[in-house]
Amino acid sequence: MKTRLAVALVIVAMGGTFMALRLADGTARAEQETLDGRIGVANTAGEWVSIGPSALTGERNQALLQSGRVSSIAVDPADESHWLAGFGNGGVWDTHDSGATWAPVTDSAPTLATGAIAFAPSDPNVVYVGTGESAGVSFAKVGLGVLKSTDGGDTWTLLGASSFARATVKRIRVHPADPNIVLAVTARGGVGRDTREGAPSPPPFGLLRSSDGGNTWARSLAGQGTGLEVDPRSFDRLYAAIGDQRVGVIDDTPGAVENGVYRSIDRGATWTYIEGPWGRSSSRTRSTVGRVELAIAPSNPDVLYASIQIPPNGGGNNTGLLGLYRSNADVDQDSDRRREQRADWQWRVLRAREVRLHAHAFRRSR
Repeated sequence: MKTRLAVALVIVAMGGTFMALRLADGTARAEQETLDGRIGVANTAGEWVSIGPSALTGERNQALLQSGRVSSIAVDPADESHWLAGFGNGGVWDTHDSGATWAPVTDSAPTLATGAIAFAPSDPNVVYVGTGESAGVSFAKVGLGVLKSTDGGDTWTLLGASSFARATVKRIRVHPADPNIVLAVTARGGVGRDTREGAPSPPPFGLLRSSDGGNTWARSLAGQGTGLEVDPRSFDRLYAAIGDQRVGVIDDTPGAVENGVYRSIDRGATWTYIEGPWGRSSSRTRSTVGRVELAIAPSNPDVLYASIQIPPNGGGNNTGLLGLYRSNADVDQDSDRRREQRADWQWRVLRAREVRLHAHAFRRSR
């Protein structure tokens, strides 16, 4: 189970098509589903290869992938071989054999643009899918709402249109004991034009909360939401990222907070900014950080990673990586000392669109 879970989490960080490392009889075996459907086997330990579904390729350049952007993968907490995979503009796909075979499950949905998927831990028959791919580029399309299934993905209902239509969803998190309590972070996306122009009649971007199974939503943190992590010890303790790449260019989020990392200790009702070595900006037209991704270490929830983009500040979005930061702060839940006042951020370099950590393996390094 640990191997499969690790594969599922790393896949999203890589984007593109699925990549998986299979282990058999203690020997690393990499299996590749090639574009013509044949299976290739390699014995090179640590080699990442595609297990499908296969991506479309360019007509003139077979090496140029035209589809297959993986936006989210969710593993059924009751069945380790059952995965749901969301594709940027390809809907949700289902596998019951750890990726050997796949079938689409949302082809009849009003949109195939997919951003985030989450099973309800206490009832895996309940699944939430945030429509709209959050990638910060014009070809990543906005969604229409949140798809919800109460039968494990066989049928779907579209909810939350007033809060999510014309938005993208980067993360969805469900309360571990109550499938009706849901959190989501949203941002702008492509609407058939350059994403820099913004969407007409934009929804309330940011951190949204629902306590009635996704029927109604309320925003508690305004901005372009790019990350959301939950402390596995308590759903009250949350971390969110605001990473607007068009600061000073598009003003479509009244009341938006500055880009950076935020913490809540009351299930997202209120938020505080976490100071970091990237600094802060008091300007409404410039920022010290661009897009922000977050990951929390399940084995040591006091360790939080932030992957931060160099701020575009009016220029193109391909500015590169500012750095990967890690907080080693020990947090006393009964203390008045806030984490943002004690955070010990260490600078690390890693190029990644998204950061995920293995649920069990964690090694502290300097």
